[in-house]
Amino acid sequence: MYEDLPNFWISVVLFLAVTIGAHVWLIWLRPASEVFWKKVDYLWVGLAAFAIIAAISQVRTIVAVGVLSQTTAGWRTRTATVVQNAKMMRDVLCRDRSTSEKVGGCAWYDQAIKEMEKADKSADSWSKLSLRPIDTLRDDFKQEARLTISNLDWVKDEAKRRLDLEAAAKKEEGIATIPLAASLFLLPIAFGIRLTKVTAEVRLAKANAKARAVATA
Repeated sequence: MYEDLPNFWISVVLFLAVTIGAHVWLIWLRPASEVFWKKVDYLWVGLAAFAIIAAISQVRTIVAVGVLSQTTAGWRTRTATVVQNAKMMRDVLCRDRSTSEKVGGCAWYDQAIKEMEKADKSADSWSKLSLRPIDTLRDDFKQEARLTISNLDWVKDEAKRRLDLEAAAKKEEGIATIPLAASLFLLPIAFGIRLTKVTAEVRLAKANAKARAVATA
């Protein structure tokens, strides 16, 4: 997004070109009337307001996308940690699967790890993840399974927040239909017109003062 922005000197050159061109055409070659310069306010204020609104919407988009990208690494780490912890608990509890009373608990962990590994990196898949009930598990398995479910719930909450961030970023991108580069071109034009208007008003004021002085002489 930043690479789409114009070079600073392009905006400076555009400002100078508009200012000089407007001075030459509207002040020296074909001087405009006082009424015309009053109407010019509608033009330069409109351009400036349009540019500022576009810039604000684009900045909001940049911030939203930036926050989302900054959380990506942390999100992947958290999901990987939950899976790793589940595998570690399975390895500890299921060293000897020959005991019949361990079969159910080990099967629960196998299924839980399979479901978590099957979920891709998207927040949507994690937010919808659900594990089997633990009511029938042995007490030691049940205790550790509760911890696994608690970790998963934490990740699911993070997934929902991430989905909200993604939705906010898409919403801001939809609102910001005007490229920030365009708004940065409009501001130099608006300021160039405004500076020309100031020059014209000063010249008209001097001319009017001189005319009044001659009339009263």
